[in-house]
Amino acid sequence: MRIKSFLKKLLLPDPNGIPVLVYHKVWPGVTDDLTLTPTQLLEQWQYLQELGYKPLSLPDFCAIIAGKEPCPPKSLLLTFDDGYKNNLTYAYPLLKAMGWCATVFTVGGTLDGTFSSKENTPMHQLMDAEDLRQLDGRVIQVALHGYHHENFSYYPAAEINRLLTKCIALLEENEIFFHKVIAFPYGRSPNSDMHLKKLEACFAEQGILCAFKTGNAVCRLPVKDKYLLPRIDVRGTDTIDDILQKLRYGSA
Repeated sequence: MRIKSFLKKLLLPDPNGIPVLVYHKVWPGVTDDLTLTPTQLLEQWQYLQELGYKPLSLPDFCAIIAGKEPCPPKSLLLTFDDGYKNNLTYAYPLLKAMGWCATVFTVGGTLDGTFSSKENTPMHQLMDAEDLRQLDGRVIQVALHGYHHENFSYYPAAEINRLLTKCIALLEENEIFFHKVIAFPYGRSPNSDMHLKKLEACFAEQGILCAFKTGNAVCRLPVKDKYLLPRIDVRGTDTIDDILQKLRYGSA
């Protein structure tokens, strides 16, 4: 008990930073680097709620990093990559019950049937247009994750620009409300400054508000580059104490 009490006091995010947590799949009986069980997710979120944490909506997060709004204490951003159907099955009802919200970064090719998971099992199925239209935008905000989950670190900026145009058009054609925010597929941003500058010019042209990479670090305020925002991986093997440490330091 003393250790947990110590952790509660010590392992809290600094007031000038927002931890952005990234999840993938939620599935009963499976715990690995990309998957938590529904029970784990419930226990983790309930514990964070007891400590006073509250997730931001994606629009609120964007307003804060733009300097338009102050950052409430113990804020965090919950994100899910790839748009797995199990997010709708297990995470969505939990978010609604808790009065919380999260962001799902969806792959555009799922909307025209040109992209699907490599593993054809129920755990790996992705949400389609009908699934995404079911989501209450106050509970889950939809954002961008490439057209075919391309690796942005080496794709030419002009090609990424073309693919983003296609993704945006597909979301609009399918009447899915979404936000112009991107999570880099694989979490990988360009390695060269020249490539990064071209890509950021592409994002600006498309009206992209911000972009997330990985990096396992807290998103510090004020941000240095809105197109290189770090996120923190949450794994099924993480303990509650691991999560608390990640909220402050980015990694356990």
